[in-house]
Parts: sequence; structure tokens; C-alpha cells
Amino acid sequence: MKSLMEIEENLNDIAKLDEPIRTSELVLLMNYMEAHYRVFIINPTKEEMEKPEVKLYRRISDMRNI
Repeated sequence: MKSLMEIEENLNDIAKLDEPIRTSELVLLMNYMEAHYRVFIINPTKEEMEKPEVKLYRRISDMRNI
């Protein structure tokens, strides 16, 4: 499993890509995090929203061009 640091490095590389490839790669990264970090939470608590993996996931989500 990739560490959060490795995911952030991937994110930095993806951020340099042009659309629509950039958003597609961001979605793939989000899917990876959902599968390995269980970050997709329905009705999250405040504590869950403060976890580093959830914050990174939200940052990736916010970068998408949808």
C-alpha cells in the first residue's frame, strides 16, 4: 500500500497534467484511497474529518474539474 507521502507525491505530479487527463488521474487516486484507506465516509464525525488521510482525500477531490 502506498503511504500518504507517496500519494502526495503522485498528486503533485498529477497537478501538472492538462485536462481532462488531470481529472481522470485524480479520480483514480481517489479510488485508490477509498479502497486502501477507507476514506469515503457517509456522515463523518468531526474526528474522522481531521484524519490526515481524509484531509488529503478532500484536497484531491477539490482539485477535480467536474
